[in-house]
Amino acid sequence: MKELIITQEFNTSYTILKELKHLLTFNVWEHAYYLDFQNRGADLLKALWQIIDLGEIVKRFIQ
Repeated sequence: MKELIITQEFNTSYTILKELKHLLTFNVWEHAYYLDFQNRGADLLKALWQIIDLGEIVKRFIQ
């Protein structure tokens, strides 16, 4: 049986060391979004959820 784990990591390579499979990653460090969203990190997350294909994420999970 597969288990879904949601983590908050300092560095995405840390999850690779734990041998976890990435289904979805958000980079919320300011350098990743500043040009488009300035200091509006919450607006970035809202925009990302508008383009996420949850069906694709489910496919990655069951593979």
